[in-house]
Amino acid sequence: MSQLIQTRRYGLVALCSLAMVFSSCSQKEPLASTEEEQAAERLAIENEKSAVGPWVNVFSEYFASASTFSSQWVRTTGRYDYNSEGICYYNDYKSNLASRDGRTVLEINASKDGNIYRSGHVKSNFNYTVGNNEEYRVTATIKFVRLNGSTYQSFASIYGAWPAFWTVREQEWPTKGEIDIFEIYTKGTFAETKSNLFYGTTAGPNGNILGNNYERTYPSASSSTSGWHTYEMRFSNTNGYRQVTIYKDGAYVTAYNNGQGYGLNLNNFGIHNVILNLNVGDNGGIFNEGQINITSTNRAIMWVDNVYVDKRTL
Repeated sequence: MSQLIQTRRYGLVALCSLAMVFSSCSQKEPLASTEEEQAAERLAIENEKSAVGPWVNVFSEYFASASTFSSQWVRTTGRYDYNSEGICYYNDYKSNLASRDGRTVLEINASKDGNIYRSGHVKSNFNYTVGNNEEYRVTATIKFVRLNGSTYQSFASIYGAWPAFWTVREQEWPTKGEIDIFEIYTKGTFAETKSNLFYGTTAGPNGNILGNNYERTYPSASSSTSGWHTYEMRFSNTNGYRQVTIYKDGAYVTAYNNGQGYGLNLNNFGIHNVILNLNVGDNGGIFNEGQINITSTNRAIMWVDNVYVDKRTL
């Protein structure tokens, strides 16, 4: 009897030890040293938990190599922002690779030059479109700061900055849709953080039929203007049912689908590129141009770390 009890006790210990091993594996974080290895481990860990097809990385940018960056992105130069004609002008030298907070990043900075604001806008050469029974995930880790002289300050204390992380097909806009994964409107003492969709059947600046009916406010807006945060969009197509879902730091924010009305047609959202930009001001009444406090030495800055696009079958 005592031997049977002892055998059972040892068996129980072994099972408990094995359970601890599996528990540890399910909660592990990437331990690899390079960003490429960390990305591979990230996918492996997430795929262990998935009940559908595995996530496969189809685009990644670590902003560690100038040659890779120049081959994967176009730095916009020589034009005004579509929303800030005559106010914000994009130059390629306003988007550069840098080392910040111990990371290799894309740094986009906006400053005043005479009567206009010069800033940065980059678009990926990579593009995606969601096929039937597919899901795409577009992710970026971003931090916003104000550089006043040589001192970093709260981004929310700037008035008139409008940075964004989004996907769109600029040609024939808005007939192929636009997904604003994340954007900020800074108002000097606070900031509004939003996601939004645009769509219309007629190309051109007046083609959007949705108005701002699909604009959604992020929770905890103030936290988005301090520290590093990860913003994520998932676009799924399950037998023709399409949905766009937004996450911040892994937490659900909102979802969009055709059933919400106002004329949205996600079925017509076509090939999209990834865009990162930092607009200043606007022509539509969002900001009071006289209150913009960005100068040549008081700058709005957007740091972007890893950008990933993954896909999987459903």
